[in-house]
Amino acid sequence: MVGATLGDRIGNNNFPPNEILKKGGGIFLNISEQLERDKKIKQEINKIKKIFKDFQKDKIKVLEGLINEAAFMKVLLEDARIDLHNFYATIFSSNETVN
Repeated sequence: MVGATLGDRIGNNNFPPNEILKKGGGIFLNISEQLERDKKIKQEINKIKKIFKDFQKDKIKVLEGLINEAAFMKVLLEDARIDLHNFYATIFSSNETVN
């Protein structure tokens, strides 16, 4: 199995597509991608905090964890949506050339 790709190891269905693997696809982010994600999360946190700006400081402290999690999840879901769109676009464009 020398020189085999992940797609080759799991059968002929080529999942995930080798094009995605060659582009560095996967669950790990490089440093610039992680910094960009952190920046987006901080922006979301600030947007949510502006909504609650009139709340008392002690109530904001209680909400702090929820605000952070909501911002993180929003950014993560946006990234996942983009990744899924790109994944399916790759699958369908490669199927058109095969059929």
